[in-house]
Amino acid sequence: MNIFLIFLILSILPIIMVSKYIDDYRNSKNIKKMEEVPQTESFGLEKIKFLEGIPKIIYRTHRDKEIIKNFKEEFEITSKNCPGYKTEFYTNKDCEKFIKNNFNERIYNAYMSIDEEYGACKADLFRYLIIYLKGGIYLDIKSVIVKNIDSILEKYPDKMLVHHPLIIPYINAFSYSFSPWGEYNQWSIVSPKGHPLLRKIIEKIIYNIELESNREKKILKGGLDVLTLTGPYMFTKVIHDNKKTGVKELGCNFNGCFKKKKTLLTDYKKRYGNNKHYYKLETNIIS
Repeated sequence: MNIFLIFLILSILPIIMVSKYIDDYRNSKNIKKMEEVPQTESFGLEKIKFLEGIPKIIYRTHRDKEIIKNFKEEFEITSKNCPGYKTEFYTNKDCEKFIKNNFNERIYNAYMSIDEEYGACKADLFRYLIIYLKGGIYLDIKSVIVKNIDSILEKYPDKMLVHHPLIIPYINAFSYSFSPWGEYNQWSIVSPKGHPLLRKIIEKIIYNIELESNREKKILKGGLDVLTLTGPYMFTKVIHDNKKTGVKELGCNFNGCFKKKKTLLTDYKKRYGNNKHYYKLETNIIS
């Protein structure tokens, strides 16, 4: 690699990092767009009772089963490190059917009002719902479990287990809102069935989807609002607002047990097909 190329990379990298920091800071303010759920609201979720113990089941989802072959390594590594765990994969159609069969019309309608382009939003809501209903582990398709986690699940059977993306505090723009580490990861969700905070997370999403549906002029569009409506920043805010009750923090990436495998720009299209990343969308999230 010649000196000019090294200089070019070192010049561009800080610009990219600053740009990402500014985006995150903007989104820390966007969180305020999300309304609090009135106590008078009823979503029917109270019928699902809390059950101590985290089942050894791993849930994943994506648009169809064909994509699994592009993530064969992630599935194999996780299976190797989680002997005795069951894996269930849900396609888009499976998710729709699951929500329709297990939840009321209000929740199903909210899910269906998310624009099809925003598969990330739909996947977010699905992961909260399936872990709330059944308990267990949700993993994004590109994520892996690199160490056996039996002892952790056994040690905290009554906790929702959360983790941060960073090992050093106060270097994330979201430390402004969520001191000192920034947001929690939610590309993995680990919890017993019926956890009260998962219920609050779901209710907040449903309520804000309905508000957006009824707005004459929509305000939610693009990547930052995905993170605010259903993603890690909403997830973290609900946990913080409830003083982390029933939650156990396990440090960066589940104390090194979980890993989110990066997908480089060069192979994104190869692995994900023609799906446009939600960060590049400018259309309304909610129809």
